[in-house]
Amino acid sequence: MERQKYISYLKVIGIILVVFGHSFHEWNGVFEDTVLYRIFMVMRMPLFTFTSGYTLAYCFMSRPTHRSYREFVINKAWRLLLPFFALNAVTFFPRVMLSDIADDSIELTLSSFINCFLYYRSAPVLFTWFLQMSFICMLITYPIMLATKQLHKRILWLSVLLTASLFTYSSGCLNEIIIFSISQVGTLLVFFALGAICGTFYKDFISKIPWTHPAILIGCIIGWMGCFFLNETHPDTILYLFSSIFGIMMTISIALMLEKHKITILDHLSGSTYMIFLLSWYVNVASQQVLHHFLPMPWWVHTTLSWVGGIYVPVLVHRFLNHHKEHHAYKRAILFLLGHK
Repeated sequence: MERQKYISYLKVIGIILVVFGHSFHEWNGVFEDTVLYRIFMVMRMPLFTFTSGYTLAYCFMSRPTHRSYREFVINKAWRLLLPFFALNAVTFFPRVMLSDIADDSIELTLSSFINCFLYYRSAPVLFTWFLQMSFICMLITYPIMLATKQLHKRILWLSVLLTASLFTYSSGCLNEIIIFSISQVGTLLVFFALGAICGTFYKDFISKIPWTHPAILIGCIIGWMGCFFLNETHPDTILYLFSSIFGIMMTISIALMLEKHKITILDHLSGSTYMIFLLSWYVNVASQQVLHHFLPMPWWVHTTLSWVGGIYVPVLVHRFLNHHKEHHAYKRAILFLLGHK
């Protein structure tokens, strides 16, 4: 199967923004209230989710044969849920011991241990909710693609899914169901479904859009920022949604420009984005909350260490584990637990 570089670039840009948003713990004030954070927040997780749906559909369309639903579920459970359970189980006891310096405490009880797997707000590695959310979105989307042989029927049923997800997004009907990240599914399924439609339609329609034309990029930037600031003045979930979509379109334009002009600045991170996602939390916490208590430094030093380290420490770990892994059983075991073959 041919894998286009722009897909890897979308993933790299997405993970850079994710780690960026997690690297301002020591900001003088509440960074979540700043315009810089909120304008990127409006697109970073939607972009990450859109890319997951897009990749699922694009790979499905590119393969001559497909896994059965049972095989697909088993594969995605290994890929997404095994790392979720492994990382939170391993991190539970250290998080209990570090409760005094963490933002929130975790009790050393059986119920607390069980809850960390059921409720994402109780998870020691809080950001792993994305793994649960992605798993559910894939379980919902894959049967549609598998059951519809004709393209127009597949698009029709994916559009039905998109419409249903728009309802859950705008109504917030799932917001209170925090078990197994259902609330996050209600918010982000719309972007996963949109990504699946674009991945399915790419060769017939999406690829014909002149994404690399500067006017497209500028228009997307204006749409992204314009809808965001209109939303600031008049809170409106539809404007927030459009701001996210324009931000995603902007990133697609940038990714295709990088591919077209053979700009390889992001190539060294391609293939490591999943490991960055899984392990960056540990670097973020170590370089901000833990280091802050032993070596106080200006906030920007902690932020730089967190952002750069959060990206490149997992990359180094990924390369170390894959180097001669066939000769080391422990490397293969760790990669397996982290959802890597």
